[in-house]
Amino acid sequence: MKVLIVAPFYEESDPLSRPRYINQVLNSEGFETKVLTSNFSHSKGVFRNIQGAFCLKTIPYKKNVSIERFLSHTVLSFKLAFNVWKNRNDFDCFYVTYPLTLPGLLTSFIARDKLISDIVDLWPYSLPFNSKLVKVFYPIFFIWDVVNRFSISRSYKVISLSSRFLINSGANSNICKQILLGSDHNFIKDKKFEKGRINIVYIGNIGQLYDFDTLCKAIVASGLNIHFDIIGKGDREDWLKAMLNNLGISSSFHGVIYSKDKLSNILSRAHLGFNGFKSTTASLSYKSVTYFSYSTPILNSMTSDLWDYVECHSLGFNYVQGNVDSLNNCLLLFNKVNYQSLKSNVESFFTDNLSDNAVRDSILEVFNYEKTD
Repeated sequence: MKVLIVAPFYEESDPLSRPRYINQVLNSEGFETKVLTSNFSHSKGVFRNIQGAFCLKTIPYKKNVSIERFLSHTVLSFKLAFNVWKNRNDFDCFYVTYPLTLPGLLTSFIARDKLISDIVDLWPYSLPFNSKLVKVFYPIFFIWDVVNRFSISRSYKVISLSSRFLINSGANSNICKQILLGSDHNFIKDKKFEKGRINIVYIGNIGQLYDFDTLCKAIVASGLNIHFDIIGKGDREDWLKAMLNNLGISSSFHGVIYSKDKLSNILSRAHLGFNGFKSTTASLSYKSVTYFSYSTPILNSMTSDLWDYVECHSLGFNYVQGNVDSLNNCLLLFNKVNYQSLKSNVESFFTDNLSDNAVRDSILEVFNYEKTD
């Protein structure tokens, strides 16, 4: 089977890139795949060229919330859609990732019975728009949402990490399947903690969507000796550095890291991973999967699926986003729990639900693949 992977945010070096993982699984089972993506890396903010992929030229941007990003995605959407149309007869299946709508919409008209839509994110309501802005431009947001739902509902099959995205997509439940993100584990047998100090790590974009303000205030309110490791980059990096410095919070900025050895070194001394969001409709994050894969419990404000996982399987602590007292209570409670028990819970949950073996068969089932002896 020949599959065209249409993924604007494809990252070949990121083990938790959803389309990269899908591509890896399909290739390992003999599928012939081709990747259609952007020549600009969203996570790294640089131009790139991926060997063996179609990397379409688009407009670079520095800020996640900016006119440049809007224009970049608009140009890229049209180019992706055009290339899907151009290659409509060359592939048996089109795997298209959201949040960009146009490629999936066009594909649904020219190859509906070949379209597998993967809702990695669902815009516009998962974006960190100001509530006043949403009210002012409500007609635009409403139309955007309607087109998204219409497009996704026309797919042959729909998958997503998030049960909420599947519900909000408007697609018939008979064609929907929740598939969590598969990954190899990098469990850390013996963590090396500094006596009397709690280490919290954050991995990902340093942007508007994340609840750093609440974390910083809660660290101060707790009175605990806490060090904050930040892995990533983003347009709020200078702001976060200034806030941590002004509040006297010990911290280290490591930049973007994909090396497993380097991540393991930092996470080997991390007690907790920060999964705090200001607002999101997603129900599972890439960063939470990364934390779990390195035996690290989480501080979480994401609701829906992940909140329930944390609560039911004791994978860390849930707090109410924006609520300093709620997060402060989590930090104080941390000192009273058995850490080895938390760590063991995380590893068991990952093995049963997020490991490569647990996810691979579900993906192959969606692509109508049947193993033969």
